[in-house]
Amino acid sequence: QKRRELVSLIEQARDVWLAHPEFDSPFDQWRTCHAQIMKAGDAADQEGLTSSFASALFERAMVDAVCRLAGNPVFLMVKTGQLGFKPAVVHPGLKGLPFEKLLPQIPATRFAIRHTVGLLDPLTADDQPKDKRVNDGLPETLAEYVQTDGIRCFKVKVSGNPDFDVQRLSRLWDVVARAGQ
Repeated sequence: QKRRELVSLIEQARDVWLAHPEFDSPFDQWRTCHAQIMKAGDAADQEGLTSSFASALFERAMVDAVCRLAGNPVFLMVKTGQLGFKPAVVHPGLKGLPFEKLLPQIPATRFAIRHTVGLLDPLTADDQPKDKRVNDGLPETLAEYVQTDGIRCFKVKVSGNPDFDVQRLSRLWDVVARAGQ
């Protein structure tokens, strides 16, 4: 049911974006469409995160298309103001901030990858029965991600049950420490 609701919201987001084919800047287009998608999500009793996800699919596609048409990477488009990004419109406290000048001269070429660990995600092979494995050659447990990809930054989902969460976090710490050597 959740998946059907998400697909429905994504379809509504698509319709919102297609209803506004002309715009002055990608940022202005985002402001117009994002607000409508959030309202549609509220009307459908969707979480804000779900509505934002549906909106983001089209935001990313639009930014990608605009950058490709200009023949420039997104970093350069942001740095030179070609996407029309105006942070103060979203957060008035940022008025006067020279956003483009705060960016480095060249984009970072190295960065840390963060791995989200869900409440039900398997931490070790013992948590992933052989008959439930995908076996596509890619990591399927936290230990495998750490060993294979060298992941060392994590976003860990917690349940709100302190006893359960402390026990799981302790186990997660042990798995990461052992797998990362």
